[in-house]
Amino acid sequence: MKLKKIITLILAFAILMSASVTVFASNSVTAELYIDKLGHIFTDMAVKVDVAIINSGTAQTVEYSLDIMYEDGSVAYTTGETLEMSAGGFKLITASFDAPKYGFYNVNLTANGEVIKSTRFSVVNAGKVLNNKLGINSLYQVGNGLGDIDKVQKLFADTGFGQVREGLTWNHFEATEGEYALTDNQKSYLSEIKNNKQNHLVILGHENIARGINFPKTDDEITAWCSYVEELAQDIAPYGIKDFELWNEVNIASEFGHGEVSSEEYAKLILVTKPILDKYIPDNRMFAFSLAGEQYTSTWSDFMDECFAVDGVIESFDGISYHPYYTGYDPEDKILVSLAEIEETVKKWGLEDKALIISEMGWTYEDETAENEEIQAKRTVRFAAMAYDKVEYIDWFVNLERINLTYEPDIHFGFLKGWKDQEINYEAKPVFLAMANFNTLTAGAGSNENLSDVSNDRYIYKFKKGKTNLYMLWKTEGEEQIDFEIGTDKAVVYDFYGNSTAVLAESGVISLNISDKPIYVTDDFEEGLKIDTNIVTIRGIANEVNQPVTIMVFRPDGETVLNKGEFVYVGETKTSSDGRYKFSFKDEEYDKGEYKIMLRVGDIQSSTEYEYSIAVPCLTLADANGNQIGDLGDITDETINARLEVINIKDYTVEGMMVCGLYYDNVLIDAQTIPVSVDKTQTVKEYQLTYPSDKAVDTIKVFLWDNNYSPMIESITVE
Repeated sequence: MKLKKIITLILAFAILMSASVTVFASNSVTAELYIDKLGHIFTDMAVKVDVAIINSGTAQTVEYSLDIMYEDGSVAYTTGETLEMSAGGFKLITASFDAPKYGFYNVNLTANGEVIKSTRFSVVNAGKVLNNKLGINSLYQVGNGLGDIDKVQKLFADTGFGQVREGLTWNHFEATEGEYALTDNQKSYLSEIKNNKQNHLVILGHENIARGINFPKTDDEITAWCSYVEELAQDIAPYGIKDFELWNEVNIASEFGHGEVSSEEYAKLILVTKPILDKYIPDNRMFAFSLAGEQYTSTWSDFMDECFAVDGVIESFDGISYHPYYTGYDPEDKILVSLAEIEETVKKWGLEDKALIISEMGWTYEDETAENEEIQAKRTVRFAAMAYDKVEYIDWFVNLERINLTYEPDIHFGFLKGWKDQEINYEAKPVFLAMANFNTLTAGAGSNENLSDVSNDRYIYKFKKGKTNLYMLWKTEGEEQIDFEIGTDKAVVYDFYGNSTAVLAESGVISLNISDKPIYVTDDFEEGLKIDTNIVTIRGIANEVNQPVTIMVFRPDGETVLNKGEFVYVGETKTSSDGRYKFSFKDEEYDKGEYKIMLRVGDIQSSTEYEYSIAVPCLTLADANGNQIGDLGDITDETINARLEVINIKDYTVEGMMVCGLYYDNVLIDAQTIPVSVDKTQTVKEYQLTYPSDKAVDTIKVFLWDNNYSPMIESITVE
């Protein structure tokens, strides 16, 4: 056997034995897909999907296609061919392409007419620069995701999470009374966190089963606790750890079974722990309290007051940690109130020099739906902006869904799906893509400025990055188009996941659509911001509100069409409640120059409502053999032939243009133009549209423009 064939067979076997998804059978044909990324998550635009097709039956012809669609249904990649497969033969296909956008993708594999939604993947805006303002909680110590810790931790580092909160608990470190040692699990995550240059906040606690101690209260129990801290501090000193947190949510009696703990008992633990850390790690910082917020207890402020009143306590800790959970609410409703209350306590005791961190925060839900996952993402990102300047850093809870639990709300805090027994282990959730984008855009930013107009439900936060500004904007309900003063002649707008659009400003003002899903705007045009300068954005105001708007765009210096210029773009949108509209399109030949637009507001199919609606197009579709097609779902890879009848209902000769918009899942993917001339004595004239459907098409919309009517024509100069 030749070496090349041996290598091919090995590769096929590797694909079939790997963590692949969805196997299907059709006429003795099986196939598998393989994506060599943890959770099918790509941290750059270079996407690769491997396919193995195997014929386990007799020799046969196999037709296959591989279609990769963005979450909005637009086609990102497609390939396919007819294979003549021998008995026992196989075919390896690799789909490699650059993803057009950040977000989620579906992969459909078709073989011999059988289509199966095979798998999914995501593409994340990973800046690969740590954002030290934001981190993530992990639960490696109890085994969650430990088998892939190197990949998991690198993924979170690549997506900018500069902090990690993970315990080195008493129960694990002293599993047998009097014997102290880091477990293999602990050594593993200590090394990975250090290797990725992330700051590690170590939780000190909790109960010690070997000694039967829930919380150290007696003198003997405190002596045992001090031995744990002393031995641990010496063992972990080589890992460069500086930040420690004393216990977790001590003000909740049920937490880790420690029962009721008084403020006096916790104050005593502060007093004995800090000197030990100072001895072995002189530049350590010990964060105290780690208190659960008011949603779970109303006594946290009283608890802190009582601790501060104990002699020596204030001098024996370096910072305060806090968990302001309000999981059933939008962050704008409750969170800032909680933060203000803890700030008030800090000021009352003169503790402004103490660092304040949020060591746990997150949102969850009970029903696992796409809507709830998106709500989780929106709330998390908005809170990140609101708390950004109020604390030193935030550690989100938690990296992976806790699939070993049974209570649904406890499971779904995770940024990624569970580590085992999932359709796709470690699959990204919207909150992961949204927060990775936030990390990338805000990494290195200094303090932010709150420019919000809460009375009008407009939230605006300004981040300063060197000489440039980054703005984050949203509202909590509905959508609104606003004029935003950027102060420059051009800007870049980023969506929730980081897809960018370059826009031109008019007198330093740009028009933005804001909703409960935050967007970002920056005046920074430095290289590396993923700016697509081929994007053209057109905005305007019409007299009519909440009405359909159709636009055609021409390049006037190109080959003329109806004396308007070279056709560039056709699109549809709707005017807002104040008459505003916006179109954005990509022009591969974009350059400094001028565009002309033809704009129509209202129902273009009406022949009576508007005087200038001169005809009603009648559309008949046929396949390549001329047979009529009633359902566009019948069209696959055949050429589309459409018979277009134009009926002139006016008493003058109609000269104009038909624009045939080809859509898939309500997204315009292409357009064809056909000049039209129908004289007043000829009421019907037939035209033919031929379109090679190399892209999926499920709808054709026909726009008819009368050259005798002069729609709004504007010239737009692109600078």
